[in-house]
Amino acid sequence: MKYIYYITFLLSIISCNSEEKPEKIELFHSNIRLDNEYVGKGGDIISCNEGIIGIEEASALAPLYKIDTVENRLTTFGVRGQGPDDFLHPYPLQYISEDKFGVYDMFLNTYKEVLIPGNDGTVRTVSSIKMEKRPYRAIKTAYNQYLGLSGTDGLFSLMDETGKEISTLFEYPYKDEDEHAIKNQIRATAYQGILASNPSGTKCVYASLDGEIIHFYEILKNGMRSVGKIEKSFPAYAPEENSNSTASVENITGYVSVTATERYVYALYCGQTLKEMLKKGGLEFQSKEVRVFDWKGNLQKTYSLDVPCRYISASKDDQKLWAVAYTPDIHLVSFNIRTAGADQSQ
Repeated sequence: MKYIYYITFLLSIISCNSEEKPEKIELFHSNIRLDNEYVGKGGDIISCNEGIIGIEEASALAPLYKIDTVENRLTTFGVRGQGPDDFLHPYPLQYISEDKFGVYDMFLNTYKEVLIPGNDGTVRTVSSIKMEKRPYRAIKTAYNQYLGLSGTDGLFSLMDETGKEISTLFEYPYKDEDEHAIKNQIRATAYQGILASNPSGTKCVYASLDGEIIHFYEILKNGMRSVGKIEKSFPAYAPEENSNSTASVENITGYVSVTATERYVYALYCGQTLKEMLKKGGLEFQSKEVRVFDWKGNLQKTYSLDVPCRYISASKDDQKLWAVAYTPDIHLVSFNIRTAGADQSQ
């Protein structure tokens, strides 16, 4: 009998050791050539029909642009202002359809659906919803409702089709019960993060800018369901009475850009402290590491980029990764991920 136990034990060890580890794959970029214009300081981007929609962070330029990657043409559009077709601080962008995108403007507290412009750059706003509360990130769901990252009562604010709050859901992360006792409003400043959804608006991901924290959710009508959570490191901060917090320069900068398809979540992970970045001359929050998760939060593979990037966006078919790179100067690049596992892995 003891031999049976011994064999069973050996088999269990072999089984554990033979578990597949996520792939680590090197990716090599191609520059996106533009024949007519340039990007001043590229912000958030999304993949769209035959190209990219992007945010222009240089205040002297138009707030948005479209890149036709077939004709290598850049079209700027939009005006900085408070009119019905204007933008002040657009972020984040959201895929709605092949001819339409969504964008939340934190300064205007408004979510807009906008037709993707032609080469004339004319902005045509389809809808504009003013939020009852003031989330600092917001997306539209598959149920004609809106989901925002809240700075007050919960992690999420769920709003109806008119922007009126239905409920607050979940709460900001905490490492122990002592931190849990800190008001949610104060934790919100320490755990500010990114909100991204799949194209159909049925799933979303929250990723903290500080620490190594990422959550995965299913979006329901009038609610949400948590399906996965990874919390490996937490930021240090000093709570203040005015509902703010002072972060430590020793904190690890976590996920700086997240994009999602129906199959995967692509998360650009920095992993450097603020102190390390300052020593290198600035806070550009760039990285070469893209972690690819399924929608249950399981790490599937890691891409190692050959250039540091600031923002990423995956094509709907999971074949291409677009990115904004800041080094040696600001430019847009693409990576072929369709064949990455077959002919670019090391």
